[in-house]
Amino acid sequence: MKKKKYLILLLAVVILIPLWRLSVIFKNKQNANKQTIVWQPETVDVNTLIPPDQVNYKIQKSIIDFNGQKLILVFTFLEDKYLNYAHILLIGPDNKGKAILKSDLDLKNDVLSLGIVDMPSLSEQKDINGDGIPELVVNLASGGAYTENFGIFEIKDNQINWTYLKDRDNKQKPAIFSEGSSVMHSQAYMINADKKALIQFSGETPDGETWKWVAEAYVWNGTIFVYDQTLSDELTKLGPG
Repeated sequence: MKKKKYLILLLAVVILIPLWRLSVIFKNKQNANKQTIVWQPETVDVNTLIPPDQVNYKIQKSIIDFNGQKLILVFTFLEDKYLNYAHILLIGPDNKGKAILKSDLDLKNDVLSLGIVDMPSLSEQKDINGDGIPELVVNLASGGAYTENFGIFEIKDNQINWTYLKDRDNKQKPAIFSEGSSVMHSQAYMINADKKALIQFSGETPDGETWKWVAEAYVWNGTIFVYDQTLSDELTKLGPG
């Protein structure tokens, strides 16, 4: 009887040990499949994520802190004989930490009065409308003889888009502001986060000394920046300071 019990115990050990080993191997494989890649934007080769229609473009990579996460902003630019082209790409991690292209915004030249002449670049990040999420201020590398254009952009649902304004005629347009001066003319834009306002100043000096300013102020109404006559009149009197 004892010998029979011993054989049964030995047989159980012989069967159970391989089964245990198999279960360990299976669990390790499952854990390996569940492991995510550590998101390291500094090491991402963005060239592998450029859309096919932009592979010949020049690129400029920026890493931004957005809402507690690091994302990659890529500007692409192509100088052509007749018309230049530029895009803003947003790259971030998928749910496993792998870098993927999340958004591709075409900076269409018909939006800008004089087109794009060089590579756009990130100027600053600032929470303008008070929602705790920063907007992006981008130097659009476009403008007139003495001015540069700056565009305001927002990131929402992993998409980068223009921030929009409603002007005094209630027409919607992208938030584009100019800055620069000549001897007799000047343009300046201002962000007033306290008033949740975007302001464009236009000035001229007939005598080269005294400046006359006109301000256009756009205030956040909870949905969009709208033209505010009262603030515009107030700032017209004050000037850009």
